[in-house]
Amino acid sequence: MLRSPSKTTGSTPDLSKLTMTDIDPNITFRKRKHSEDHSEAINALFDKMTSMFGSLSADIRRDNSVIISTLDILKTDLAKLRENSQDLKEEIKCMRKEYSELKSFVQSLDSKHKELKNEIASIQKSTQFHSERQDDIIKKVESLSTEIQPMKNIREEVEDLKKQNHQLKAEINANDQRDRLLNLEIVGVTELKDENVLDLVIKVARKVGANILPSDIIQANRVSSRTKQQGRPRVIIAKMHSRLVKDNIISCSRKCRVTTKDLGLNGEPKPIYVNEHLTVFNKLLLKKCKEIARIKQYQFVWSKHGRIFLRKNDAAPLLQISSEEDMKKIV
Repeated sequence: MLRSPSKTTGSTPDLSKLTMTDIDPNITFRKRKHSEDHSEAINALFDKMTSMFGSLSADIRRDNSVIISTLDILKTDLAKLRENSQDLKEEIKCMRKEYSELKSFVQSLDSKHKELKNEIASIQKSTQFHSERQDDIIKKVESLSTEIQPMKNIREEVEDLKKQNHQLKAEINANDQRDRLLNLEIVGVTELKDENVLDLVIKVARKVGANILPSDIIQANRVSSRTKQQGRPRVIIAKMHSRLVKDNIISCSRKCRVTTKDLGLNGEPKPIYVNEHLTVFNKLLLKKCKEIARIKQYQFVWSKHGRIFLRKNDAAPLLQISSEEDMKKIV
């Protein structure tokens, strides 16, 4: 609060009344500024203050904007934190559940471990028992090994006997086939009562184109097969005077087929076949060769002089089959 100047002051309002002695040497005679000069200073000060307040207001607004932006970021972070907190709660819940399940599983494992331990103890006892049994078996095997050698010798003797038996069978079959080299086998001729078999053989031979005489035939008979079938006539076996005559009749029969009708026999015509008189073994072997040849697409399968031959085609080599082992050649 401003106070008025005291009356005891040394200044005199009326300067004209002052003498030089009354004037303080430290006082300068300057004119007082007019009111307009104060107004300009005040205006300048006001402008300066206005500028300061404007700058301060801009700083405050800028700071407010930064604060608001920071608050928005904090709100977003807080929302994420709440979301993460919820996820964390769920994970904790799941972990508690898994821990409970794991605890139950561990308890189950512990129970199984006890059972397994008991089983191992039982297996150990059983192993010990089997070990003792194995020792007994080893001793028995060692005792039997001394008895095996004679058995091996017997096995070798059996194999030798098998080979000898096979060779004997082959020799017997060859001898039987050799005895049949002059024989013909005629299949399919209707069997009649009081028939003349020799006359039937001559008729068949002449029908296929082989002119023979009764003197060319040594013997002719009907023979029953091992597997007789109902309604099928017995085959005719004719022993010829020479192998040349027999081969000529077979060769002609393969070029000219005849039937029962050609012989003047009643009934439905049926084919008649003229073949070599093979042994039972060779007949079965020929049958098997024909089956395999059909599968392997061989064109020619035949028998001559009691031996069986195959040829895949005209340019292929000739194969002779004498045993079932030889059938491996058919490829």
